[in-house]
Amino acid sequence: MRACILAILAIVTAASLAFGSAASAQQQDVVATTIEVPVVKVGDTCVYARRDQFKELTPYAQVVVSLNVKGYVAEFRDRDATGPKTETAHYTREGNVFLNDGPAGKIVNAPFVPRFQFPLAVGKTWNNVSYSYELANGQKGTWEVSGKVEAIEELKVPAGTFRAAKVQLTGSLKSGSGGVMTETIWYSPDTGCVLKHMRNYPQFKTSRELTSFQRG
Repeated sequence: MRACILAILAIVTAASLAFGSAASAQQQDVVATTIEVPVVKVGDTCVYARRDQFKELTPYAQVVVSLNVKGYVAEFRDRDATGPKTETAHYTREGNVFLNDGPAGKIVNAPFVPRFQFPLAVGKTWNNVSYSYELANGQKGTWEVSGKVEAIEELKVPAGTFRAAKVQLTGSLKSGSGGVMTETIWYSPDTGCVLKHMRNYPQFKTSRELTSFQRG
């Protein structure tokens, strides 16, 4: 009788362990295929190599300089984090820019340029309208943008190999010169940076890749 009870207990224990392992594996799989909204800190730095359709362009660093209730402010600096400031950008907590202040003057994007909508999970889609205003010349534009998370995958860039969400954006300009744009972005939660970003606009094409990073 005692041997029978011990045998039953062994079977129940084994089944519990197997169930626990399966549940743990399933939970890890969910984590691996979902990327939550980033936690941004002052000092977060992403350094990029970039080019347009014709040539290599000056490398630049994006450095978070302050946090606020809306999100954060980042400075763009020539070559690396110690270089001269060329532009300031204001972002939402999700990393969507809503104000640029650079050589061309201030550009307001209302409510923001909808590149990300966290949490990011494969198959997730979104649609947004963004209104842009160039304060220096009064030029206005309206973008209708659709986004989709196509994959969560490993991507190799000069800074290393990291897990990233691949986001595909498609948009159309409904005013001004018109045209269709596409962007492909790989965002890495491990670096807090965009690993790679390819933009194909009616007037230009650009790309950038992460060469180094530093967490604040």
